[in-house]
Amino acid sequence: MSITINTPAELDELPTGSEVEDAEGDTGLKIAGSVFAVPGFEQPVRSDFFDYPVIVRGLGPA
Repeated sequence: MSITINTPAELDELPTGSEVEDAEGDTGLKIAGSVFAVPGFEQPVRSDFFDYPVIVRGLGPA
């Protein structure tokens, strides 16, 4: 089952370690708070970087 996220605030609530994919195909791994590691980007990005809706591909540990 996949989870669809529609806002940065909802994305911020996911546990650290969650994996997401946005509407443009960018993927991210939540590393803390509203910060994500995204392949191809040297610096971490914030949750407002993604093109919504975002699909949660895996939840981090609760």
